[in-house]
Amino acid sequence: MVLIRVAYQILFLCFFLFAAPYYLRKMIKRGKSGRGFGQRFGLFSKRTRRKLQEKSGGLWIHAVSVGEVEIAVQIIKGWQKRHPSVPVILSTTTVTGRATAIRRLSGEVPVFCNPIDFPFSVRTAFDLVRPKWLVLVESEIWPNCLWEAEKRGVPVGLVNARLSHTTEKRYHQCLWFVGPLLRQIACLCVQSERDFKRFLALGVPGENMVMTGSMKYDVSRFFGDAPPVDPEKILGWAGWKQGRPIFLAGSTHRGEEAIVIDIFIRLQKQFPDIFLVLAPRHAERGGEVCALAESLGLHCVRRSKLGGENALAGSVLVLDSTGELRHFYGLARVNFIGKSLVGYGGQNFLEAAQAGRPVVFGPHMENFAVIAEEFAAHGAVVRVADAKGLEDEVKKCFASSTYADELGKKAREVFAAQSGATDRTLDGLEKKMGMLGVL
Repeated sequence: MVLIRVAYQILFLCFFLFAAPYYLRKMIKRGKSGRGFGQRFGLFSKRTRRKLQEKSGGLWIHAVSVGEVEIAVQIIKGWQKRHPSVPVILSTTTVTGRATAIRRLSGEVPVFCNPIDFPFSVRTAFDLVRPKWLVLVESEIWPNCLWEAEKRGVPVGLVNARLSHTTEKRYHQCLWFVGPLLRQIACLCVQSERDFKRFLALGVPGENMVMTGSMKYDVSRFFGDAPPVDPEKILGWAGWKQGRPIFLAGSTHRGEEAIVIDIFIRLQKQFPDIFLVLAPRHAERGGEVCALAESLGLHCVRRSKLGGENALAGSVLVLDSTGELRHFYGLARVNFIGKSLVGYGGQNFLEAAQAGRPVVFGPHMENFAVIAEEFAAHGAVVRVADAKGLEDEVKKCFASSTYADELGKKAREVFAAQSGATDRTLDGLEKKMGMLGVL
């Protein structure tokens, strides 16, 4: 085992040195400030150290980016209601995740940048947080972090866990390395029976797992904490008027905007009053997306440029903002979910489903396979094979409001039936903590 750990340290260092320039360029390109970057290497200011030490000795939750942070917030809010005297600290990986956490938690919970998986940076974080329990969200399995937790006798939980067929195959190929790490997880809260069986096949004891369902269904539970957004007012600033049907494409990736705009232009011939909302997955691409729309003859308005009451006579709104997309789903006649036609893995469509409006996505929903299959089995979403299929489905929704309303109604019903994973997750964690004597 010692040789395995030494080999990992060498390989991880080589990977880090190789990948660092790429991620640095990516951070600069996206305009990220790099604030808190030193924390990734165990470098904390006196102020941050003091904040972490004041809340140390309790629950440490780690989430990667915005989606995982929203799940972590649910756990934190639920935990604080059940155990108000137990302190909680949250770590995140991305800059957007950190910003979301700070905004959503309003300073009630200390937030810091999760350490890069080097022994020295991981040790520093553990020294400051001194957790009694470490909870990871979805798929954050870092060897040095788990080894340090094991060394200190800190139980580890993994919540909202899923395991794709591809990842399972990879884990089987290096089971000699991954197996001991997975078996170290004291409470593994899985999304589905399929995930339960896959982890079981990798050697995770059944008594260490709890089937909770996906916590993504509960993501909207605490949306009331977010600043109010009036989507109709924002749309009005962009030139939209009441009664104009909206085609919304959310969380799109490069290549998908061109497909959506092309479909929109053709649909305008049959439905001249329709309005398009484009929400790129990365807000910093707003200028690029708007330029694309205008190059094809459309009048485009960017959300980041709006703020006054003077309406602009546009036909396209580019939603290049963070945290606002969810408020627009309910106004759309039909919602297309991105990274499913171009790219791989798909994006979370549950906010659109909860809004009770039609949901359409492409063939690639690997990251949400179980959820997508659940909705598809009830006829609550439409999966299309290509751009032509997307155009046909969008046209059906615009041609028949009755068809669109029925599809949206089914989506909302399935969403409502599957909610409650947060409470089941908290129950599982509490039970295991009680058994291990850390609660």
